[in-house]
Amino acid sequence: QEYRRKRRISAGNFQNLSQYYDLIYRKFFPLGFVFLSHKVLRWIGPFLLIMGGVALLLLALQSNFYAFIFKIAIFLFISALLDLPLQRMGIYLSPLRLLRYFFTMNLALLSGFWMYLKGVKTNAWQPTIRKT
Repeated sequence: QEYRRKRRISAGNFQNLSQYYDLIYRKFFPLGFVFLSHKVLRWIGPFLLIMGGVALLLLALQSNFYAFIFKIAIFLFISALLDLPLQRMGIYLSPLRLLRYFFTMNLALLSGFWMYLKGVKTNAWQPTIRKT
C-alpha cells in the first residue's frame, strides 16, 4: 500500500515539475533553490542511482578498487531484497529494513515517472489504510 501511495504521489510530483520547471532557473534564489534541493533532487534520485550504478559498473571493469566498490553495492542491493523473506521468518534487522525502504521508495518514484509518461488518467485516489 505504501508503494502504491508513493507511486501515485510521484506521478503527481512529475506533473508539478513539468508545470513549475521555470522555478528552478528563473527564480533560483531563494524559492528555486528550495524547490530544487528539497523536491527535484529527491524526484530524480532513481535516475541518479541508475546512472551511478552504470558508471560504477564501467569503472569496475577498469579498476580493482571500483570492482570492490561495485561488489559492495551489489551486496547492499541483495541485502535489501533479503529483508522481506527474513521478516516473514520473524527476523527483523533494522539496517536491512532501511535499505529495503530506500530501494522500494526509489522504485516507486521510477514507477510514478513511468505513470506520468503514460499520462495520469485521473486525480481521484483512495487513501491508504494505515495501522495506528
